[in-house]
Amino acid sequence: MRNPTLNVGKVKATLIPLLPLAGQERIVTRVEELRFVCRPRVGLTDRQTCQAHFAAALVEQTAVACPDEVGLELAA
Repeated sequence: MRNPTLNVGKVKATLIPLLPLAGQERIVTRVEELRFVCRPRVGLTDRQTCQAHFAAALVEQTAVACPDEVGLELAA
């Protein structure tokens, strides 16, 4: 059985959907603001889980709050 290979050309040609830059910046700003909430109360693993939940909620919140930016930009 032959092992599959990774075709660099196909990888470079793959389009990756991204939230518009303004939405990304809002998410980063909000996650940074909320990081301290997790620090004093929980251990490292729980803190990382908490931050992941915050990030997911913020992505969803941004998508709902910015209907004019619903279209995703594609980055190669």
